Amino acid sequence: MGLLVLSAGAWAQIVTPPDGQWRGTGGAALSATSGNTDTAVLGLQADLARATPDNRLALLTSANYGRNRAQGVRNTTASKWALAGQYDHNQLPPLYAFTRLGFEGDEVIALALRSTVAAGVGYKVLQGQPTTLNLFVGGAYSSDRYRREQTVDGVAGRRFSRVSFYLGQESVHTLTANTIFKQRLELYPGWSGDRAVLARFNAALLVAMTSSLSVSLSFVNSYNSNPPAGNRRNDAALLVGINAQFGPQ
Repeated sequence: MGLLVLSAGAWAQIVTPPDGQWRGTGGAALSATSGNTDTAVLGLQADLARATPDNRLALLTSANYGRNRAQGVRNTTASKWALAGQYDHNQLPPLYAFTRLGFEGDEVIALALRSTVAAGVGYKVLQGQPTTLNLFVGGAYSSDRYRREQTVDGVAGRRFSRVSFYLGQESVHTLTANTIFKQRLELYPGWSGDRAVLARFNAALLVAMTSSLSVSLSFVNSYNSNPPAGNRRNDAALLVGINAQFGPQ
């Protein structure tokens, strides 16, 4: 079975021209099959970024829904959404301070809402062609609310929270005139609360078809060291999608 969904929209462009203009990408995709097994997958994503010489604001959102039907039984295979925003302030370039706020949900595992706030400092190791690289470190607080009681690391409840370290890196590599590779890794090692270690990794290869359209091949992986009982620690997907760019070129 073929699967066509969106690249996850996990980041906006690392390098945004400091002209105060909003730029971004967005896309949607639908895949459906019929026969012995009926399947349908819908994906939506968008990211926006605006930069000035002093600061940068990025907004990200994504949603993914999938279902199948086999022998008359219908199942939801994916029902996720995410929304995040990050503000960067250039204090002493190449150093910058940041604050990040994120929300996400996953109906399949009954996660009604995960709220995360993080803050820290970043360092722009490389800026420009053909490679950009940022490193960042700080602290974070996460709160999980489930629709029904779950057991996490032997503890039953509907709400779990943790204070974590927050560290990671992100980069963009220009491979050819029309091909770009992006990746971002975020780690949340918990040191209080349920002490779960959360991690997210996203990688994407984007090939431009026109000045405003590109096709992308993405890998997305989420990790939770203490998932609710009956769920796996890793949740990975390989995604193919079409993106449109908007804003000044």
